[in-house]
Amino acid sequence: MDSAQALATERITTLMTVPEKSALEKKARKAGVSVGEFVRRSVDFYDPDEVADWRNLLSWRRN
Repeated sequence: MDSAQALATERITTLMTVPEKSALEKKARKAGVSVGEFVRRSVDFYDPDEVADWRNLLSWRRN
């Protein structure tokens, strides 16, 4: 069962600055979903290998 179909039963509390929270809420609104759904989708789509590839690409372009 993928996370979109599973019943959310766990809670995570995260501290952030006012601007960070505002940015998160703005992104969720723009995506048309709740903040919780936005965070869940972000976690599902995050790929650390892809981030490393982008960092390598960006560092190559700067040289």
